[in-house]
Amino acid sequence: MSTDTRYYYTVTGVDATGEETDSTSTENALTAPMQPSVSVSTQGMSEIDVSMSGDGDEFHIYRSTSSGSTQSDYTHITSTSSNGYSDSGLINGQTYYYRITAENAQATTDLSNEDFDTTDLPSPTLGSAIGGDRKITIEFEAEDNNSDGSITVSRDGTDVTSVTPGTTSYTDTDADLDGQEYTYQLMRDTGDATAESGTERATTNLPALEDMEVIDVDGRHATIQATDPSNNSSGYRLLLREDDEGSYEQDGDDLDPVNEGETVEFVTTKLLDGKLYGATAETFTNDATAREDQ
Repeated sequence: MSTDTRYYYTVTGVDATGEETDSTSTENALTAPMQPSVSVSTQGMSEIDVSMSGDGDEFHIYRSTSSGSTQSDYTHITSTSSNGYSDSGLINGQTYYYRITAENAQATTDLSNEDFDTTDLPSPTLGSAIGGDRKITIEFEAEDNNSDGSITVSRDGTDVTSVTPGTTSYTDTDADLDGQEYTYQLMRDTGDATAESGTERATTNLPALEDMEVIDVDGRHATIQATDPSNNSSGYRLLLREDDEGSYEQDGDDLDPVNEGETVEFVTTKLLDGKLYGATAETFTNDATAREDQ
């Protein structure tokens, strides 16, 4: 017999003369529902499906953002006669804990087992990375509706700072090598879920040589000096053009780098007599070049 169905009984008695007498109808006691069970599964960024089993007429669903043991640890979110419920409008990257009770006309059960799942967390968007003078500025969006946790900024695989979810830009002043390419990525962490952004690259500005001047002409050779304001140069190239027109071509070999603020000295190869030359110098790194025309 079903545990939540009412049954009615009539008893017929027969005496010694064979006369039958019917009793009044009696009702059996309705039994309480069996202990129910619950299981949940996330269905995206803001929805969790709740599945229930048991023999009650109605299920009461309770939810919390932390594990609990008593009914007061949870919030009642709905009651349903169905064995399934879609809990929508939830926060992204949040863990939710569920228990249920079952009820019929006789009684309501104790809390069921607890089950939990975490809504999906969308990846943050790293929109741009812009190089400046010994700094990189990045712009980004968290893309989720969760106010908890942080966004961690990494440069070349190393974490450099953590900011609140509402932050949309960060200037990295420790990206201070001139003419250097840096790679950035974001990690969104709500405390319950994490998601990574894509990567963006940017190169800091590389300053050109300064105060470039011809300090001596000796026969068919000229000595040219300039000051390097860069802190990261890989070397220098002297570029010449005849009659100070047309395109420049490299003269001689690359020069090794000097320290920031020191003097770079070029000596030209054999020049033509009576010829006008235009000269400039190029500073280079593995990621950038900078030229100052003279």
